[in-house]
Amino acid sequence: MKIYTTGVAARLLGLGTSTIQRALTAGKLKFFMTPGGHFRILEKDLEEFATQQGLAWPPPDLGAPRRMTKVLIVDDEPSYVQLMSAVFQNHPDYEIRTTSSGYEAGILTQRFLPDAILLDVLLKDIDGREVCRLIKRNPELEHIRIIAVTALESESDIKEIMAAGADDYIAKPFDTDILFNKVELCLRSRSSVLRR
Repeated sequence: MKIYTTGVAARLLGLGTSTIQRALTAGKLKFFMTPGGHFRILEKDLEEFATQQGLAWPPPDLGAPRRMTKVLIVDDEPSYVQLMSAVFQNHPDYEIRTTSSGYEAGILTQRFLPDAILLDVLLKDIDGREVCRLIKRNPELEHIRIIAVTALESESDIKEIMAAGADDYIAKPFDTDILFNKVELCLRSRSSVLRR
Protein backbone atom coordinates (compact mmCIF):
# COMPACT_ATOMS: atom_id res chain seq x y z
CA MET A 1 0.00 0.00 0.00
CA LYS A 2 1.44 3.35 -1.03
CA ILE A 3 1.60 6.31 1.33
CA TYR A 4 1.59 9.90 0.05
CA THR A 5 2.59 13.28 1.41
CA THR A 6 0.10 16.13 0.96
CA GLY A 7 2.28 17.56 -1.82
CA VAL A 8 2.36 14.32 -3.80
CA ALA A 9 -1.37 13.75 -3.25
CA ALA A 10 -2.07 17.25 -4.57
CA ARG A 11 0.07 16.65 -7.68
CA LEU A 12 -1.57 13.30 -8.39
CA LEU A 13 -5.04 14.84 -8.29
CA GLY A 14 -4.10 18.10 -10.00
CA LEU A 15 -5.02 20.16 -6.91
CA GLY A 16 -3.19 22.74 -4.83
CA THR A 17 -1.54 21.61 -1.61
CA SER A 18 -3.72 24.02 0.36
CA THR A 19 -6.84 22.33 -1.10
CA ILE A 20 -5.62 18.93 0.13
CA GLN A 21 -4.79 20.38 3.55
CA ARG A 22 -8.28 21.91 3.83
CA ALA A 23 -9.80 18.51 2.93
CA LEU A 24 -7.73 16.91 5.70
CA THR A 25 -8.71 19.41 8.38
CA ALA A 26 -12.38 19.28 7.29
CA GLY A 27 -12.37 15.48 7.66
CA LYS A 28 -13.10 14.87 3.97
CA LEU A 29 -9.83 13.03 3.42
CA LYS A 30 -8.53 10.43 5.89
CA PHE A 31 -4.94 10.70 7.07
CA PHE A 32 -2.51 9.76 9.79
CA MET A 33 0.32 11.71 11.41
CA THR A 34 3.98 10.72 11.43
CA PRO A 35 5.92 10.91 14.72
CA GLY A 36 7.38 14.16 13.34
CA GLY A 37 3.89 15.66 12.98
CA HIS A 38 3.50 15.39 9.19
CA PHE A 39 0.32 14.39 7.35
CA ARG A 40 0.41 11.12 5.43
CA ILE A 41 -2.36 9.66 3.25
CA LEU A 42 -2.90 6.00 2.38
CA GLU A 43 -3.47 5.23 -1.29
CA LYS A 44 -6.92 3.68 -0.62
CA ASP A 45 -8.01 6.84 1.24
CA LEU A 46 -6.79 9.09 -1.57
CA GLU A 47 -8.64 6.91 -4.10
CA GLU A 48 -11.84 7.15 -2.02
CA PHE A 49 -11.50 10.95 -1.81
CA ALA A 50 -10.85 11.21 -5.57
CA THR A 51 -13.95 9.12 -6.32
CA GLN A 52 -16.11 11.22 -3.98
CA GLN A 53 -14.87 14.43 -5.61
CA GLY A 54 -15.32 13.13 -9.17
CA LEU A 55 -11.57 13.22 -9.86
CA ALA A 56 -9.80 10.75 -12.15
CA TRP A 57 -8.35 7.70 -10.42
CA PRO A 58 -5.89 6.31 -11.05
CA PRO A 59 -4.36 9.55 -12.32
CA PRO A 60 -3.45 9.27 -16.03
CA ASP A 61 0.28 9.30 -15.34
CA LEU A 62 0.30 7.25 -12.13
CA GLY A 63 3.35 5.03 -12.22
CA ALA A 64 4.79 6.76 -15.28
CA PRO A 65 8.18 8.36 -14.91
CA ARG A 66 7.79 12.04 -14.13
CA ARG A 67 9.77 14.89 -15.58
CA MET A 68 11.13 17.10 -12.84
CA THR A 69 9.79 20.65 -12.81
CA LYS A 70 12.76 23.01 -12.56
CA VAL A 71 12.55 26.25 -10.59
CA LEU A 72 15.32 28.82 -10.30
CA ILE A 73 15.18 31.08 -7.23
CA VAL A 74 17.00 34.40 -7.60
CA ASP A 75 17.16 36.58 -4.47
CA ASP A 76 19.99 38.29 -2.61
CA GLU A 77 18.27 37.98 0.78
CA PRO A 78 19.24 34.57 2.27
CA SER A 79 16.08 34.41 4.39
CA TYR A 80 13.90 34.66 1.29
CA VAL A 81 15.99 32.10 -0.60
CA GLN A 82 15.51 29.72 2.33
CA LEU A 83 11.78 30.46 2.58
CA MET A 84 11.14 29.98 -1.15
CA SER A 85 13.23 26.80 -1.26
CA ALA A 86 11.24 25.39 1.67
CA VAL A 87 8.00 25.86 -0.30
CA PHE A 88 9.07 23.03 -2.62
CA GLN A 89 10.55 20.61 -0.05
CA ASN A 90 7.36 18.54 0.16
CA HIS A 91 7.05 18.37 -3.62
CA PRO A 92 9.45 15.70 -4.91
CA ASP A 93 8.71 16.54 -8.55
CA TYR A 94 10.46 19.92 -8.21
CA GLU A 95 14.17 20.47 -8.73
CA ILE A 96 15.43 23.76 -7.27
CA ARG A 97 18.50 25.89 -7.96
CA THR A 98 19.25 29.16 -6.19
CA THR A 99 21.47 32.19 -6.70
CA SER A 100 21.82 35.62 -5.14
CA SER A 101 23.23 37.20 -8.31
CA GLY A 102 21.37 38.56 -11.32
CA TYR A 103 24.45 37.96 -13.46
CA GLU A 104 24.68 34.32 -12.32
CA ALA A 105 20.92 33.97 -12.89
CA GLY A 106 21.52 34.58 -16.59
CA ILE A 107 24.17 31.86 -16.76
CA LEU A 108 22.11 29.41 -14.67
CA THR A 109 19.03 30.03 -16.82
CA GLN A 110 20.94 28.90 -19.93
CA ARG A 111 22.50 25.87 -18.21
CA PHE A 112 19.66 24.72 -15.95
CA LEU A 113 16.81 25.67 -18.33
CA PRO A 114 14.21 26.16 -15.59
CA ASP A 115 10.47 25.95 -16.19
CA ALA A 116 9.96 28.90 -13.86
CA ILE A 117 12.05 31.60 -12.20
CA LEU A 118 11.23 33.32 -8.91
CA LEU A 119 13.05 36.59 -9.51
CA ASP A 120 13.75 39.27 -6.92
CA VAL A 121 13.35 42.63 -8.64
CA LEU A 122 15.72 44.63 -6.41
CA LEU A 123 18.96 42.67 -6.78
CA LYS A 124 22.21 44.31 -5.72
CA ASP A 125 24.24 43.59 -8.88
CA ILE A 126 21.65 44.06 -11.66
CA ASP A 127 18.03 45.16 -11.68
CA GLY A 128 15.70 42.16 -11.83
CA ARG A 129 13.66 43.88 -14.55
CA GLU A 130 16.72 43.86 -16.79
CA VAL A 131 17.30 40.16 -16.04
CA CYS A 132 13.68 39.57 -17.03
CA ARG A 133 14.07 41.50 -20.32
CA LEU A 134 17.25 39.62 -21.25
CA ILE A 135 15.60 36.23 -20.70
CA LYS A 136 12.42 37.11 -22.59
CA ARG A 137 14.41 38.52 -25.55
CA ASN A 138 16.12 35.15 -26.07
CA PRO A 139 13.92 32.94 -28.33
CA GLU A 140 15.31 29.81 -26.64
CA LEU A 141 14.33 31.05 -23.17
CA GLU A 142 11.23 33.19 -23.75
CA HIS A 143 8.89 30.30 -22.77
CA ILE A 144 10.27 30.29 -19.20
CA ARG A 145 7.71 31.61 -16.73
CA ILE A 146 9.00 34.43 -14.53
CA ILE A 147 7.33 35.42 -11.27
CA ALA A 148 8.71 38.69 -9.91
CA VAL A 149 9.19 38.67 -6.15
CA THR A 150 9.27 42.24 -4.96
CA ALA A 151 8.81 44.75 -2.18
CA LEU A 152 7.60 47.24 -4.82
CA GLU A 153 3.83 47.52 -4.69
CA SER A 154 2.79 50.71 -6.48
CA GLU A 155 0.67 50.34 -9.61
CA SER A 156 3.37 51.98 -11.76
CA ASP A 157 6.06 49.62 -10.41
CA ILE A 158 3.90 46.57 -11.10
CA LYS A 159 3.16 47.78 -14.64
CA GLU A 160 6.88 48.25 -15.25
CA ILE A 161 7.67 44.78 -13.91
CA MET A 162 5.04 43.18 -16.14
CA ALA A 163 6.20 45.26 -19.13
CA ALA A 164 9.72 43.86 -18.59
CA GLY A 165 8.28 40.40 -19.30
CA ALA A 166 7.26 38.98 -15.92
CA ASP A 167 4.33 36.58 -16.15
CA ASP A 168 3.17 37.32 -12.61
CA TYR A 169 4.39 38.91 -9.40
CA ILE A 170 4.08 38.44 -5.68
CA ALA A 171 4.74 41.11 -3.05
CA LYS A 172 7.04 40.58 -0.09
CA PRO A 173 6.24 39.41 2.51
CA PHE A 174 4.10 36.65 1.00
CA ASP A 175 2.08 33.59 1.97
CA THR A 176 3.96 30.45 0.91
CA ASP A 177 0.78 28.69 -0.30
CA ILE A 178 0.02 31.65 -2.57
CA LEU A 179 3.57 31.55 -3.92
CA PHE A 180 3.31 27.82 -4.71
CA ASN A 181 -0.10 28.27 -6.35
CA LYS A 182 1.25 31.11 -8.52
CA VAL A 183 4.06 28.84 -9.73
CA GLU A 184 1.59 26.05 -10.48
CA LEU A 185 -0.77 28.40 -12.36
CA CYS A 186 2.07 29.90 -14.39
CA LEU A 187 3.28 26.44 -15.36
CA ARG A 188 -0.22 25.35 -16.36
CA SER A 189 -0.65 28.41 -18.55
CA ARG A 190 2.75 27.68 -20.12
CA SER A 191 1.63 24.12 -20.90
CA SER A 192 -1.54 25.34 -22.60
CA VAL A 193 0.48 27.80 -24.73
CA LEU A 194 2.98 25.09 -25.74
CA ARG A 195 0.16 22.72 -26.78
CA ARG A 196 -1.38 25.25 -29.20
